[in-house]
Amino acid sequence: PIDGRIKPDLVAPGININSTYPTNSYVPLSGTSMATPFVSGAIALLLEALNKEGIKYTSQEIKALVLNSPNYPSRDNNFGSGILNVTELIRIRKNFITVSTKANETLFFVFNTSENPLKITIYRHEYSDENNYIFAAILNPNGSIISYVNSSDNVIQLKSNNTGFGYLVVTSTNAINLSFAFSSKICTQFNFTCINEGNYFVGPLLLISILEPIEFQINQSH
Repeated sequence: PIDGRIKPDLVAPGININSTYPTNSYVPLSGTSMATPFVSGAIALLLEALNKEGIKYTSQEIKALVLNSPNYPSRDNNFGSGILNVTELIRIRKNFITVSTKANETLFFVFNTSENPLKITIYRHEYSDENNYIFAAILNPNGSIISYVNSSDNVIQLKSNNTGFGYLVVTSTNAINLSFAFSSKICTQFNFTCINEGNYFVGPLLLISILEPIEFQINQSH
């Protein structure tokens, strides 16, 4: 797109798919009309699982989960986030959260994961703005950056091949709403309880102890 966003969002099977045909038969067809039902059906399965478990969600959170399901090296204009993975989508269905941020506010998330790689998708609700950058980084326990993205796109993805304890740090130049999807259980900065009934707890003193070096590295990256 001319505004710099990466498209498509993701891909799904769409070549030589058996489909109904006006002659009361089935024929192999190709195109987005074949791929779209795969995505719609996957989302229907996801919504069914969430509704059965009484989990509330928004359309933005659903999109973040869907885009977090593929196992693809990095987003590009050929395959977007990669090929939709329905099994992974259902597995991570509880691992999401939405946060409203203030301009230049720093958000902290804590994880202790055995997932390899750990994958995180951040979906910005507001339309992309070339003057509104989001900085997101995965950090080691000592505050050193494992991977980071500094982008004005409305979808940001991060991966880490490190297992164990670490942090996700996010800041934005403007006040925005962000939906996060994770491939592993994550603790938030707000109440230090884990999504999906995770078993890792971190206290505010530990976060305060690494706040200064993290902010220094964020400032150096702008």
